[in-house]
Amino acid sequence: LITAAAPALSAASPPAKHLVLVVADDLGYADLGYAGSQIATPNIDKLASAGVKLAHFYVQRACSPTRGALLTGRYNIRYGFQSGVLTSQNNWSLPLDETLLPQFVKRVDARSKCHAVGKWHLGYHRWEHTPTFRGFDSYLGYYSGDEDYYTHQGDCGGFDLHDDSRPDCGAGCSRHAWEAVGEYSTHLFTRRAVSIIREHDAAAPLFLYLPYQAVHVPDQVPAQYVAPYKFARVE
Repeated sequence: LITAAAPALSAASPPAKHLVLVVADDLGYADLGYAGSQIATPNIDKLASAGVKLAHFYVQRACSPTRGALLTGRYNIRYGFQSGVLTSQNNWSLPLDETLLPQFVKRVDARSKCHAVGKWHLGYHRWEHTPTFRGFDSYLGYYSGDEDYYTHQGDCGGFDLHDDSRPDCGAGCSRHAWEAVGEYSTHLFTRRAVSIIREHDAAAPLFLYLPYQAVHVPDQVPAQYVAPYKFARVE
């Protein structure tokens, strides 16, 4: 992944390469259209048919362990994430001595721009544990593990949608994105991701980490996505 995102500099540096890493939260393999599901997933199906399907590649059982492993490249027991997810009561986070993927990308090529949009869930009890202190140049999303798709009220006990516009964006910089109240998070995050890609200088490598809220609970979705289905309700 790192090589694909950012080639090493040389006297005649090759064209910049770019990486968009999309994460679907709690989406089961059997929920995918190309895997035989009744649920239509045409965009994922298209990516699968044109790319490589890792049919025997497994993630961890829950949010924080999977994200920790994905961004560090290390197994959860190495940094204390083997027991489950972080909750709003935890006063600890992914340790700061763990190097994350955007930090590796910038080591390979200092020109690289790294952005994150979506769910964090790796800890936020101090500013230095939030995304823009861990290698990302900007971040839009929620720090906690669960929130309302429309009101953006999180399991942290309050409004949890942060717009962090620059590296090390803590007190006096990080702001609550109140203007997004009422907007479905999938649409919000997609719009920001498209904006980042369109505005990026293609001469520099881009790493965009896009961990969506969907399809994690709560079960909320715009009506037009429900209309095609008439599944029996399972209590």
